[in-house]
Amino acid sequence: MNYTPYQSAYFAHWLSLEGKAEEFAAFANAKGGYIILGVDNKTREVTGIQEDQIDAVQGLITRASQDSIAPPLNIYSRIIELPDQQGNQLPVIYVQIEKSLFVRTSNGRYYQRANESKKEISPDYLARLFKRPEYQLLGEELQLTVFAAERD
Repeated sequence: MNYTPYQSAYFAHWLSLEGKAEEFAAFANAKGGYIILGVDNKTREVTGIQEDQIDAVQGLITRASQDSIAPPLNIYSRIIELPDQQGNQLPVIYVQIEKSLFVRTSNGRYYQRANESKKEISPDYLARLFKRPEYQLLGEELQLTVFAAERD
């Protein structure tokens, strides 16, 4: 696993489709990072993913990154094995999320990783951010999204 000091990590035994989309967006809106599904976030205990559930979980990852985030994210995922406390190798899914221009989830909200947690980005902060010169090239669609978020 390529891990740099500027990336965040999140370990999850299980996330819903919406939960995955929010986490993916939060990582992409920060400096990128990775999620390992099948590891408890608090204890870091390897719980694994049942072999018969791997395809379903990978399908959720694809739907979360492609259908529940705008613009869609290209993410990298793969199945790896990690040892549990007894030394048994269990399958987990490693998901690498690269930094992206600001993306939002299907519910129209923007999230960002802040230390070890996911935080919603406020409309005021987004408005200030999108006024910066590097975001002026994004066009009217993104600006309209920010104004719509301010009304909510």
